Amino acid sequence: MTVVRDYELGQIWVLENKDGATVIDTGMGAGDLFDYIVNNVLENKNANMNVVLTHNHGDHIGCLDDFVGKDQVKNVYVAEGDKDAIIKKMGPDADKVSIVKDGDFISIGNGENLEVVAVPGHTAGSIVLFYGDEDVYLPATLWVPETYGCRSACVRFRPTPSLCSTLSIR
Repeated sequence: MTVVRDYELGQIWVLENKDGATVIDTGMGAGDLFDYIVNNVLENKNANMNVVLTHNHGDHIGCLDDFVGKDQVKNVYVAEGDKDAIIKKMGPDADKVSIVKDGDFISIGNGENLEVVAVPGHTAGSIVLFYGDEDVYLPATLWVPETYGCRSACVRFRPTPSLCSTLSIR
């Protein structure tokens, strides 16, 4: 797993294995993110690539345009609540958009999956992802009213519906 920092505004996560690569969020930085990942992050420069978007805000989808028209990009995963904007942004590659919902598993190859947990509120389609046996949470922006701000952090617990209700995660 490689983290690409986006002007310290957020992180772009890249998971690569023998079956391909998965990019989680596309940030909003300058330059061509697709080319940067291929040339500086991936071991297999020709790897098929999937993109998973945690929610429809500029700091998470800003560089999605860099992935449009790239044959290596096979799927762009987004939750129902954010799909319309992503389909529009994908333009001629709109057919690569796949809708995910709470409880879905996204195959990342090599027998591994990302588990999708819906946390609508920050946007209608906000999701978080769990990866691996340790249930590592891959950061997205969560709105937690008790802190009056947005937070992005790695935690190692599973949010149950009762926990999410208790925290009022939106």
